[in-house]
Amino acid sequence: DPSVTSAVNTPVPNGKSLDDVEHTLHCVRDRVVSMDVVEYNPSRDRDGAGLRAIDRVLQAVFDR
Repeated sequence: DPSVTSAVNTPVPNGKSLDDVEHTLHCVRDRVVSMDVVEYNPSRDRDGAGLRAIDRVLQAVFDR
């Protein structure tokens, strides 16, 4: 969702909020054994919001 980050090639509005994704992943983190970051375009991440979002999502799963 562009409201979360513009660091993707095809931003699509009305996606899940970062808080919703973080909460969902936190709830299932004991069952997650691997995870992919599907798309991150650093040239479009002018303010670093995309990298911070990735960090939050990965921490929700793997920061035990």
